[in-house]
Amino acid sequence: MSFLNLLDVSDMVSVISDNLSAIDIRKLRAASKHVRSAVDDALDDTYFRHRAVQHFGALVLDCQPADGPLHGWRHYYMKRCPLAVAPQSECHLVQEGYGDCQWKLLCVCIICSRTSSGPAVRATASNFFTVYPNPSAVIRADEGDLQTLLHVVGMQPQRTKALKRMSAAFLETDFQSVDEFFGIGQFGKDSWNIFCMNAFQDPNFKSEDKSLKLYLSNVRGQTMPNYSTAKIKYMSRTKQGQIPKQGSQKKLPPPSLSKRATKPATNSKLSAEQDSCKSKRVIAKPSSAKPS
Repeated sequence: MSFLNLLDVSDMVSVISDNLSAIDIRKLRAASKHVRSAVDDALDDTYFRHRAVQHFGALVLDCQPADGPLHGWRHYYMKRCPLAVAPQSECHLVQEGYGDCQWKLLCVCIICSRTSSGPAVRATASNFFTVYPNPSAVIRADEGDLQTLLHVVGMQPQRTKALKRMSAAFLETDFQSVDEFFGIGQFGKDSWNIFCMNAFQDPNFKSEDKSLKLYLSNVRGQTMPNYSTAKIKYMSRTKQGQIPKQGSQKKLPPPSLSKRATKPATNSKLSAEQDSCKSKRVIAKPSSAKPS
């Protein structure tokens, strides 16, 4: 006799409900019709309303009708939770640490856009979620405080605007894809699909972004593209995760005159310089004749 037959499933789910993630709930509901029915009885709309407020902040109540979202709180909450958490890889992308929360992953994509410093992105993201743990906190945040926190990664006004508008749309709209949000492009959409929506297990899913290509090759056990270690570390920190072109790198200043003087001259130049120096020495040499 199975464990589920020994206990009332509804009572069991009620006892452990506070420790259940959205992924756990999906797995339980997929186990069997009996278990699915028991889970639905134990976890009613009030439960999912409470979880939505707990995870996304109190503003979820203000942006929805008094009688709840159109399709109920279960649909509202589960839609904003990941289908699966993608595994860690040897690429160590910033997104890998935030796949358990759709909203946080989208924030990270906005923070790391057009940024070349990996440590700065990671530190900024960690500080950001400490101060603003959910979308409601970002919507209510003072723009000046947000820009101060984001100053390390630059482009503070643009990032602040994108974070606020994305957070509001995340709570208010019945979105179908995250690229509907302001500030989220193809890189953000691909990251969302891979790290939140289980696309890493779909062999037909592809991304044009080089850092995400590396990640997919690694977790799928395929041969990774031949990128240098330096380029791998640089990825996912620039705009859309692209490696900067060689010509876009800063040019070094020209060598100083003292350094130039140490370089050997060509034969033609050398002879000309020697003749010039001889003439100067002759002109500068004082006369040996004594004055009369």
